[in-house]
Amino acid sequence: MIATLIELQAQFPFSFRVIDIDSDLILAENYGELVPVLTAEKEEICHHRLDLVALDAYFAKLR
Repeated sequence: MIATLIELQAQFPFSFRVIDIDSDLILAENYGELVPVLTAEKEEICHHRLDLVALDAYFAKLR
């Protein structure tokens, strides 16, 4: 997921950060079995695998 997001940054202006959810009790409770998970503004975009359709839909809402 991270490698693909880095590649997509060449096409779309966005930033992201990687967070170890095990270091945060609330995140671990919310996403424990769903890692990796991609969220933005408290909205879950996808989990387990990068869903490019879901990511594109999220970006479309921002346009």
